[in-house]
Order: sequence, then structure tokens, then C-alpha cells
Amino acid sequence: MNPLMEKFEFVPFNKIKNENFIEALETDIGNAKKVIDDIRNLKVEPTFKNVVEVLEFSWLKINVISSTIHNLLSTCYSDEMQEIANKASEMATAFSDEIMLDGDIFKQVEAVYKNREKFGLNHEQNKLLDNTMRDFVRNGAALNDDDKQKIKEINIELNNLSLKFGENVLNATNKYILEIDDIDRLKGLPFYALESAEELAAKKGKPGKYLFTLQAPSFTPLVTYCDDAGLREEMVKAQGARCFNDEFYNREIIKKVLKLKDQKAKILGYANYAEYQLELRMASTPANVKDFLDKILKASKEFAERDIRMLEELKGSPVNRWDVAYYSEKIKKNLYDIDDNLLKPYFELGRVTAGAFKTAGLLYDLEFRENNSIPKYHEDVKVYDVYDVKRNKYMGILYTDFYARETKQGGAWMTEFRDQYRMDGVEVRPHVSIVCNFPRPTAGTPSLLSYNDVLTLFHEFGHALHLLLSECGYPSLSGTKVYWDFVELPSQIMENWAESKDCLNLFAYHYQTGDKLPDEYIEKIKESRTFMEGYGTLRQLTFGILDINYFTTDPETIDDIKSFEDNVTARTTVIPPLPGSMMSTAFSHIFSGGYSAGYYSYKWAEVLDADAFEYFKENGIFNKEIANL
Repeated sequence: MNPLMEKFEFVPFNKIKNENFIEALETDIGNAKKVIDDIRNLKVEPTFKNVVEVLEFSWLKINVISSTIHNLLSTCYSDEMQEIANKASEMATAFSDEIMLDGDIFKQVEAVYKNREKFGLNHEQNKLLDNTMRDFVRNGAALNDDDKQKIKEINIELNNLSLKFGENVLNATNKYILEIDDIDRLKGLPFYALESAEELAAKKGKPGKYLFTLQAPSFTPLVTYCDDAGLREEMVKAQGARCFNDEFYNREIIKKVLKLKDQKAKILGYANYAEYQLELRMASTPANVKDFLDKILKASKEFAERDIRMLEELKGSPVNRWDVAYYSEKIKKNLYDIDDNLLKPYFELGRVTAGAFKTAGLLYDLEFRENNSIPKYHEDVKVYDVYDVKRNKYMGILYTDFYARETKQGGAWMTEFRDQYRMDGVEVRPHVSIVCNFPRPTAGTPSLLSYNDVLTLFHEFGHALHLLLSECGYPSLSGTKVYWDFVELPSQIMENWAESKDCLNLFAYHYQTGDKLPDEYIEKIKESRTFMEGYGTLRQLTFGILDINYFTTDPETIDDIKSFEDNVTARTTVIPPLPGSMMSTAFSHIFSGGYSAGYYSYKWAEVLDADAFEYFKENGIFNKEIANL
């Protein structure tokens, strides 16, 4: 029996075989189609319950299977899983289009929408009805048959291109390995980086050597601490060249994505894809996004230029991109007498995780209890039952998957295996997952985090809390299903706690001595947080400006992606770009994720979270009344 076709409380990873996924998805889609047919062939008056609610809940099992497949693809990649994901995405996309482009179903939704006053709907139900009507229109339900067919074809192709883009980035990242025989070339590297490189070499059958990859726990220490500029240059160039001119070529994929998204937007009646996307966001228009980013650019560029001049003064010559992290760390050490090598021993992963959990307890009365009986998809994963101890209420499951590995995509993210909702009077709690790429423990050292890693953990934990604390009636309204430029607020505001003495004192203890992180170090962390902030802000603006320009420019005018990128980012560039490298070809957020025309949201949410956390600072950072507002 297929375990995914049986009733299960949590995904039965210990029983699933790859061949189970498509069979289960086909069955679930078939069952959903029968339910949808009932809506299409209603013999009674269409109502909120027999149309809108039925549509809302028809996707439940499909979403669980689809999210499981895509999470496994991003965390446990294999060629077979890629094929499964391709097939599953095509099936889910085709089914979605079958519903959202069906004129008969749309008429039923429209009838409910026009007669909404008859149904005595509450606020949440009215919101769901508005969203459902809106989504049908925005997906093309009112189009003629020819245009509907074009939308279907575009959606399938975009889905396949998105998956291929991400696959290429992962494969290009994994392909590159820097092999070093002479340890003298690695002067400056901290012990933990050398240990990891030596263990990786042994694992790859090359004992006595040192291997480095483009995965963050390997890449970052080398470009930050290695005295050998030639090695730093090689690594930075290798990272920048991913999917540029190699076998994992993404430039043509980018051009196809831009053209298809532009075509889709125009068929739906929008000037460009950015206008289509931003209609449902706080920023509302491309002009507002550009104005927002331009204002920050004007305020920050001179500070970025000052940051680079500071690096050049120390180096004694112009800095290259492979010099920035190296000389920044040296100046930071000189100015604040602090660096990651000093701080890392105080940020052991297990304690940092426990500190994040304690923070959630102090704010929201949450308790995280590890549960080893729940199946895991990888041995690195830990699983926790989450409870609201004040209300004695079960809040859901949290999976944590923290260590970098070759089968995992780079970066960090939160995802879910199951949404939160209420159905037939029963509340269903969410199953949430945090995925990061932190350093793996070595034989002699536990996983020690940089301070930026600590912020990353708190950031993704904030996303998880957003869903774990959700108490909505409908899955499409729960948790992170909010305005896209608001969705980063719950995550970014959590980073503020990791800067607070009261919070750091919960978990920042030396992994060997047990000593608490000294107060003077905490003050230095705060003082150094704005160090190189001009350059860091400019880097974020570069991504945001590039993104919004991609999706407001006529793609027919973009002949060469490299030239387009260089032209758009010229005004945010304070260090010349590297020949043979690009940001765009590995810009997974917008070409493989959901951030197309939305990357600005990180900066947008920074403004929101600064105001929100100021309220906590004025009234106590663990003030539960404010936390529960």
C-alpha cells in the first residue's frame, strides 16, 4: 500500500519510496476533480459553503504531497527527485489551471460574490471570498478560450524553467572544489575551517589535503580569513561564474522566463509582470518600488563609497571583490576588537537553537519538545512538538534541518508540510520546517555559528513562528499568506532579539568553558552592527533594483543578460564587476523562488520591523502584551 495514500498525521518519511509520490498525487488530483465537478454541476443555489469552502479545501492533500516533494528536492536532491518534482509540478500546475480557467466554476464563484449579503459571512469568510474571486480573475478565468490556452502553456513552461534554474545553480555549486596540498597557503584560516576542509578531503578519498567548496560554511571562512589573495580570488570568481558560461547555463533560461512572464502579464491586461505582481502588495506599483529603492540609494551610496575607501586605505591599493570580506574583518577587528573567531565559541548551534526556543517561550509561552518518534527525511533533521503552555494547547510540529550538504540548495528558508486551518470544527495545526546551511560538527568541534548565522537562525525562526502561531479558519489565509512585502516583518523583527543582551544571555556561552558571553562583547556587537552598513545596504539595493528592472523592461529589448545586468547595476556599483561573472545566473530568489518583482520587500520590511521593535524596547523586549497584539 502506498503510505501517502493512507491516512497520516505527519509525513511518513520512513515509509515513502520515490515511486509513491506520483501515484499519490494522481489519486489526490483525481479525487479533487470529483469534488470540483460537484461545484460545476451544482443543482442548488451556489453558496459560500458549497462553492468557496469546497474549492478552498479541495487542495489539502495535493498541497501536502507537493510541498513534501519540493522540500525533498531542495534538501535531498537527486536526479530521480528532480524528475519527480518536474512531473509533480506539471500535474499540479495543470490542475490549478483547469480550475482557475474554468468558466463554469468561475460563474459559480461570481454568483456567490454577487449575492454575498445573503450568506451572513464573518470577516474571515468575506476575505476568503474576495481572494477567491480576485484569484480567478487574475489567473485568467474571464479570458477567451485562446488566451486561456496560452496561459496554460505559459504556466507549465515557467514551472519547468524555474525548476531547471534551481537545479543548475545547485549542480554548478557542487561541481566546484578547490583542492589545496600546502597548508601554508591557508594561513589566516581559523581552526574550525581547516578541520572541516581536512575532513571533507578525507571523506572524498584525499587524506592529507584540504578541500573547499562554494557552500557557505566552506566558502565564507576562506574568503574572509585566508591571507592568500590568489585563493580568495579563485573562490570568489568561481562563485560569480556559476551558470554563466558553463554546462549549467542559465542565461537563456532567464531570457525565456522574462518573456513568458511578460506575455502572461500582457494577456491578463497588465503593462508588465511587475505591475501584475505588485497589485496585491503594500507597495502597489512598480513606480512606488523604484522610488522607495532610489531614496535608500541616495541616502546610502556615499556611505558605501566611504566603506570602500576605508578598505583601500588598509590595503594600500584598489580593492577587488575578493578583498572585501578579508579587509572588512581586519578593520572590524581593529576598530571594535571583535570578530567572528572571537564570537563563534559562544554560538554553539544547539545552544543558539535553545535560545531561540526560550525567546519564543518568553514572548508567546511556547515550549519546544523534541520528538524522536516522528519520521525524518534526513538524519540531520530534528523534530519538535510545539505547545502553548499557558493555554495547554498543541501548536504544531517544527522540523529543523541546519547542516550544509551537497544535496541541499544554498541559503536558508522556512517551508511547511502542512498549513494551519479549521475544518468541520476541528483545528488542524501546521507542520513547519526551517532549513539552513550551517557548518557541520567536526571530530573535535561542535557546529559553531558566526554572528550572521545566529541572525539567520532567528530570521527563519521568525517565519516559523508566523505560521505556528496562526489561528485562522482557512489554509490560504493562515500563517505567511499575507502581503509579500509584509511577510519578512515577522522574520526580520526576530533578528533584533539576537542583538539584545537579555536574549543573548539566554544562550551565548562558551562551548568549552561554559563562560557567558562578556557584556563588553555584546556592546561591541551592537557597535559593530553598522560597520560596512553602507556597502551592505548597497548590495541589497543592487538585487532589488535589478529585480524590479527585469520585470518592468520589455524583454524583447534585452539581447544580452550580462549587458543588461551591468547597465542596471552601474549606479549601485562601487567595485568593478568581475569579468565572466554575473549575479543573475544564480539569482534563485527571482528566477526559481517566488520573489519576482518582490526582492525589494526585504528593505521594505526593515522599515516596518525597526518601528515595531522600537515599541518593544520602550516597554521591555519580552513584553507579552505587545507580543500578542
